[in-house]
Amino acid sequence: MTIFSSLDDSKSLISFFNYLKQDELTFGLSGPVDKLAAYIDSHSVLVDGANEPTHIMLDPHYGCDWRFGKLKEYWCNAPKQFPVKYKSWCLESNYDDIYSIIAKDDFTISWYTVIGECEVHFYSMNISENLEIEDAKILTLALEAFTDALKQREELISSLNIFCKSFIRINCIAAPARYDDKNITDALNSEFLINYHLTKEDNEVLELTTNFNLSSIFAHFREAKDASAQAKAVHELLVMLSTLANSDYPENVAKAIKESCSRSPRVLINAIEKNISLPEYSDYETAHPRDYKLARKELAIILKSLGVKPGRYELSAAKKIINDARDKFRVDIHRKIQSFNRAKLIELCITQHEKLFVKSKEFQQRIIQSLKHEVAYDREEKLHETKDKNSKDSQNIRYLIEFCVGMEWDGGINCKLQNFQELIGKVDWLSVLYSASDILHNGIQVAGIEINDDFVPEVFYSKEREEQERKFTRLESEIKLGKGLNEEDQVSSNLERFVPSLDSAFETDLGFKFTLMIEVLSVMSKWTQYKEGVKESFIYQSEPSDLVNVISMALGESNRNAINNAINFLTLEPKKTLILFGKNTKEPDVPVWEHNKRAYRYTLRPIVPLLGSNDLLWGAGMAEQARNIWAGAIAEGYLPTEQSSKLINGSVRRIKESIEKDLEYASEKVVRRYSNYVLRGIDFKRRFKSENFDDVGDYDVLAYWPNENRWLTIECKYVQPSFCIKDSKRLQEKMFDKSKGKSHLCKIAKRREFLLRNLEKLRELLKWPATKNSSDVVIEELYVSKNTYWCMYVTPYPVPTEFVQIDRLDNWFITNGFTK
Repeated sequence: MTIFSSLDDSKSLISFFNYLKQDELTFGLSGPVDKLAAYIDSHSVLVDGANEPTHIMLDPHYGCDWRFGKLKEYWCNAPKQFPVKYKSWCLESNYDDIYSIIAKDDFTISWYTVIGECEVHFYSMNISENLEIEDAKILTLALEAFTDALKQREELISSLNIFCKSFIRINCIAAPARYDDKNITDALNSEFLINYHLTKEDNEVLELTTNFNLSSIFAHFREAKDASAQAKAVHELLVMLSTLANSDYPENVAKAIKESCSRSPRVLINAIEKNISLPEYSDYETAHPRDYKLARKELAIILKSLGVKPGRYELSAAKKIINDARDKFRVDIHRKIQSFNRAKLIELCITQHEKLFVKSKEFQQRIIQSLKHEVAYDREEKLHETKDKNSKDSQNIRYLIEFCVGMEWDGGINCKLQNFQELIGKVDWLSVLYSASDILHNGIQVAGIEINDDFVPEVFYSKEREEQERKFTRLESEIKLGKGLNEEDQVSSNLERFVPSLDSAFETDLGFKFTLMIEVLSVMSKWTQYKEGVKESFIYQSEPSDLVNVISMALGESNRNAINNAINFLTLEPKKTLILFGKNTKEPDVPVWEHNKRAYRYTLRPIVPLLGSNDLLWGAGMAEQARNIWAGAIAEGYLPTEQSSKLINGSVRRIKESIEKDLEYASEKVVRRYSNYVLRGIDFKRRFKSENFDDVGDYDVLAYWPNENRWLTIECKYVQPSFCIKDSKRLQEKMFDKSKGKSHLCKIAKRREFLLRNLEKLRELLKWPATKNSSDVVIEELYVSKNTYWCMYVTPYPVPTEFVQIDRLDNWFITNGFTK
């Protein structure tokens, strides 16, 4: 293992040489490998705190130990022999005893496994140079699918003579392919492996070349319902091997492989119609660990300059330190951002955000598709990890865009990708400080900051939070994947019913219809479909008049003034971006501590003015996202930002009221599957006036099981989701605050006490049968909502009430053993 083989590319090599030059006098007698080990292990930031040492001594065995560890790890996972000689290989993914390796100097890839004692490689050379993107994707998937299919049937085939050899290496070349539906019949009737021939054979090795019929592979694996495609792959492979090597392929083995068709699919291809004008491939590269470490080091230097002493700080002491450090760090970040050319930085940020959008969308599609076949990883964990990282990156890029649009400065150098990644690292740490400060300010939970002897900070929360967050994010992922949900019980508004009033309100107060705004965003997200001569790109540019013309023609809309009004509304105005709703002055920073009052967010106004020009910039992905946010939020009964229009607010409020009522009906419908004694919206004071009951409000759903002496009360509430710490505080107080006795849980407590005091009397008034069960009465309480939020999972104080999402209510009854 050498310096050159240990580094990924020329940029890494240059970075390493700069690292050596910078620290030339600090390493003493350490050798190059020692320094390389320190460089890689420290992500090139050996001193990560505020204290700069005058001399650094590395363990004289550091490089040797590091090199041995790396080599051991590499060769423990490497194949016995590589499929192609004279190449340097990287070990890639592995699962269920199948492995992939990729050559460093070109895109030669091999998937391999071991059958008995035989190492079998499926490899293809220079994929990226020789093939179109679609062909390269299918070929790469085919290599993996064939390897997996072989390994999954090892018990059926390992005794075959062909696998007595030590190595089988199959060079897989893509045959010309067509993926349209017109070709489907021919593709389904054709073989996977065609035009194969032997290239080498001896006692140890069998080498051959075959053409992969990608059209047939695509057709068979497309929407696979069982393992037929992989069984076919193994069958054809064994026919090919036995033919070329004059080896046996017994009928009983062929029969067993055919019977394996009934297994669950492990690989499938899903053709998704492309509906956004974005390139298919994204080379988005997130910030590196080095960037986050450099940002943290800068923060450590600030903490030292503030005179903060190392230690652990909580509550008000922690809040002061965090706020002081945040304010100074923010000034430094702003100064760094303003050292770059403003217009170029905006364009770079929009482009990078679009690349992230493509990467995120592809991942989400893969996860959702994986529900149709077996996988060797934890879907929920994978979804959470990737979604969390992508969400943070998106948030940090949007911060940069909104800052650049809202602040004004001249000059500056061009921002390169490395500079952009460094900015992301800094903004991420600034976000950490904002979040910790807000949590402490709003008293959401225990939090603080710990500073070590080198002034390196670590924001901490309560010991229980990490485990709680892990479980909650897993629950969120399960819900996202549809686990435990009953789609029949989902509650959603019939938006079409409210469109006329929404259109009227938007047109009266904003000068365009709500549906027109959604259509404008739709056209902008599919720009290449409507604008001739434009290739797919991560960023688009247009004059306002041309944008109006294209949209007018695409929609057949003659009211050009309305289109222009919609475009103006969707534009991120520089003078308003940093101003909160209801205020007239700019905030000192992008107001990330607010959500509803941030009327000019990039997620809502995806059109950005090109500085020094009348042209407008936008990304198709962000236009699509803004469309979904506006339409989705309003369909859910709330606006994504505050609006001064009483007409618009009234129209949206009516949607919310209809959802709340539907939530009660849906809850009643579910409960009736399990009980014969169910009432919805029962108010005992009003229904039985002569009894002079206390006024505790109505029970949204009340149910009874006489055989078990079991009662159930359900409170149905539809609350707006929280998007920031301040929103979380609002939601928590609305649900749990005891100070005024008006919160949701306070009202539930009153109804609980009322039921306990009057249980038998209420049963008689309702003419429900007396229980014959001698055990004590059981009363269960549910808080049924449309969605699940953090404060429902981690309550601020213990409550006997359980929180259940409406489409998981049926699953709750099953889990708790209810029967009718």
